[in-house]
Amino acid sequence: MVDDPSPVGTERGAVPRFDQVRARHGVIGPAPVMYLSPFDAWLDATLASRSGMRYTVCVAREYDPRESIVTHGGRLLVSLHCAWAACDGKLLSGHVSLTGLRHVQVLEVSHDRMSAIDLVVDRTVLETIERLHEHAGLFAFRDTYRMVSAWSTAERQQALSVALRKLPSSALPGSTINEAALYDPEACAWHFVPVGLFLNGEDSREDGNGYRDHGSRAGDNESDRGSDHSENT
Repeated sequence: MVDDPSPVGTERGAVPRFDQVRARHGVIGPAPVMYLSPFDAWLDATLASRSGMRYTVCVAREYDPRESIVTHGGRLLVSLHCAWAACDGKLLSGHVSLTGLRHVQVLEVSHDRMSAIDLVVDRTVLETIERLHEHAGLFAFRDTYRMVSAWSTAERQQALSVALRKLPSSALPGSTINEAALYDPEACAWHFVPVGLFLNGEDSREDGNGYRDHGSRAGDNESDRGSDHSENT
């Protein structure tokens, strides 16, 4: 899902991206992945579709979560994309797509509110996304969001082709996650910032010569904040 009022491309027979959410006591179910950046959603869906399953992007207002809410006992689970996981300038990959740095939000929805659900993004998540972009020098990222939302299908496909050509190399399995990666579709450039900005809001450089080991490794599924987190599926 993408939190944007403009129409975005969907394909018949395709499905939205879902993460498998789990808590300390075990798996609690799938959650749709939500992106504030339409381009991040398009890029992730494109990469995930390479596995053989067709993934699509839809605006949040078009997603009907009622069946999922009932399944999860009156809770709406949403996996909010903030950035991609990286190690020393290389991206981490799962078995479907890139490994995302995401925040799982759990909303309690009563039965009488099922017909009109307000999805309010946690303010701390918005602050995290702003902090990541500012440290990458992307101060006008909101303007970029609006710009890509107005792109034609041809412009979007061209930008996706460029982003895929510029995709950094993949980190080795088991690599330490020490960076958060962001892509700027306006400048056609990838940016890497310390992962501590996502985990705890801190720039974790050590004497300017690298990043501290936060103990998160590819495959450990510890790349999401909060008591609940998600696995890319």
